[in-house]
Amino acid sequence: MPRTNGKLHAQVFLHVSLTFRSVIKLELVDVTFPSAVVFGRLVRALPHLSPLKYSGVFLLVSLTFRSAIKLELFNVTFPSAVVFGRLVRALPHLFPLKYSGVRFKKGCHVACAVRVPGSLRLDAGDLVGSDDMFDFLVSIGAHLRHLTCHGYDMERHPELLAVSAESLLSLEVLFIHKASLDLTPAVNLRVLALAGYLEDIAKAAILLSCGSLPNIVEVAIGSWLFHLETPVNVDDALNSVHNDSFAAMDRILSGKQFPALQKVTCTLRCTVPSSSGAMNVISAGFWLTALIKASSIACQWPPLVS
Repeated sequence: MPRTNGKLHAQVFLHVSLTFRSVIKLELVDVTFPSAVVFGRLVRALPHLSPLKYSGVFLLVSLTFRSAIKLELFNVTFPSAVVFGRLVRALPHLFPLKYSGVRFKKGCHVACAVRVPGSLRLDAGDLVGSDDMFDFLVSIGAHLRHLTCHGYDMERHPELLAVSAESLLSLEVLFIHKASLDLTPAVNLRVLALAGYLEDIAKAAILLSCGSLPNIVEVAIGSWLFHLETPVNVDDALNSVHNDSFAAMDRILSGKQFPALQKVTCTLRCTVPSSSGAMNVISAGFWLTALIKASSIACQWPPLVS
């Protein structure tokens, strides 16, 4: 029973629980349950169920899954920050919470900020496309340990860094838009990952120069090459990188700002329309030449000064 649409009656759920006890995957789309009790009976009657996908589950989860320790929310719209706050308070054992595309219909204003008793300690936060969550986490003083966010949200980062400064251990920034974020408040940050277009490598260097991180031990830099349909596209992408960017990054990472740094990883990813199409347009020999050229660019980054 992989996919169910429409409004179902209580008898249908009872029939499912009695007939399909071996179900291991269930996805519910546009389904209205008679009550939370019926939903709870359905879940308890399917002992092998994993995973369960139901967009409206947050309305029922507090009554059924109080022992939940992990929650991932993807493209979920809550009626308000108050409803989301109730969900968090109803899950006392919750440790990791991942949210991408989480929104509140009424927004999250100071007047309706949800006060969760004590500081909310979360393991991981993915704030891509979740502007309302920035405001919510700041309002409750959340202590994040691992944060993933989008470069276009840079102007919102300082406030969140301020409340999670001491707890934050790792930070991943996707697609750097503005290289103006001061990471100095994150005094215990140990891992920093920056990902974006290859031509934006200079922005990554500037971002690294904007703060002092005494406890960071690893920096990972990921670069993407998109739409490589012809050899000209590949050459243009590789030539868009200024050689001075790597040298500048080396000087920064080798300086006094990163005294505990032990590892730097650079990853180059290429994206093509399809594997078969790419090989028809760009020969295997040219790909080999391009990879060698890319390696030579990376080699222009000298070893870290000991």
